[in-house]
Amino acid sequence: MATVKIASQQGNNNTIIFHYCVDDITTTDATPTTWYSVLIPQNKDVLLDVNFSARKSDFSATFGGEIQAKFVRDSGNLKIQGSPILSIMTGITGVKPSIVLQANTGTQSVDIIVVGLAATNIVWSSAFFELKYNI
Repeated sequence: MATVKIASQQGNNNTIIFHYCVDDITTTDATPTTWYSVLIPQNKDVLLDVNFSARKSDFSATFGGEIQAKFVRDSGNLKIQGSPILSIMTGITGVKPSIVLQANTGTQSVDIIVVGLAATNIVWSSAFFELKYNI
């Protein structure tokens, strides 16, 4: 499946909501991997909410949850405001895979970064995320 992006307008406050569904990826080790990047327009503050699911490729354990973060891009570089909120549901014991939202000032985008496990195939799927900002 290719990346799908749907825009909608909410209420009288001129809030634009973009909904994304992105392709699955597989991590084979603990190297940080950019799953997707979202370009943030200048002079915008945005809320990014990512729902995700991951599993070991042999289906022996699952991992999933939601991560939210607020980002601001004024006339300068994109930056995160505060700390992301992460909610995890997992069937993986011990060291766990992780997901991070990061402000990339080189591209002025938010990178969704996943980190798998050493010598383990982790399939990251069911990514659905929402980006909200005022126009």
